[in-house]
Amino acid sequence: MKFRSRAVRAAAVAVASFVLAVFAGGVLASGATSQVVINSAGGTAANGSDGLRLTWGSNSQFQARIANLDQVYNTGATPMSGSLFNSVYLRVDRGTGAVRVYNNSNNANASPFLTFTQVSQSAQSGAGTAASPWQVTTVLRPSNAADTGITVTILDSYIRPQAWFTRRVTLTGLPASGADVRFYQNIDTYLQGGDNGPGFTRTSPSNTSGVPDFVGVTKGRRSKRSGTRPRPVRRSGITTSPATIRGRRT
Repeated sequence: MKFRSRAVRAAAVAVASFVLAVFAGGVLASGATSQVVINSAGGTAANGSDGLRLTWGSNSQFQARIANLDQVYNTGATPMSGSLFNSVYLRVDRGTGAVRVYNNSNNANASPFLTFTQVSQSAQSGAGTAASPWQVTTVLRPSNAADTGITVTILDSYIRPQAWFTRRVTLTGLPASGADVRFYQNIDTYLQGGDNGPGFTRTSPSNTSGVPDFVGVTKGRRSKRSGTRPRPVRRSGITTSPATIRGRRT
């Protein structure tokens, strides 16, 4: 996905199935048990020359700051403090009404939503360079006993002073049969201090999958977009798609 700052408050952006969805509800007790701050001295220069200040949580939530402004709703919130309306989502459908949607967003708690179990988060590694990006690995599992064989591994990477970071998601332990599994990345962002803007999608000529290569929201001269460079894996009706999350300021 590609994030264009300054943030946008947008509907959910689906990664693997490439559909837009809006998830709403009451507050979910899904705060991170740990978080890692990347480029802690950055995110303040008006021209973005000091890069992004990133906070990656053990629950898959994140906050991004550039030009001294938080780019993800709610502003001022981090994975461990306040409410963030972003998370990875995993939908597991085993038929006969047994549908469960796992996430750690702070605005989705009605059925069929359930939380992920936060398994682990690594310490920061790397030097923030192209040869050695800053990296953090986060591991989640579904909290329902029927689905705990599935593991979600997130590798977040950042090279300073780029205006984007890369998120690679790997799903393992997928059921061999009898289940349809879909993965999403939800981000609720905040564009130019405003809460809405017109949506858009684009499919490039080189995109042979027939789905948009990015979706986003724009307001004035600013936009936030999420695009993908998927490598789909299909097995027994299950499609997964590790994707690259990027962002760029305009």
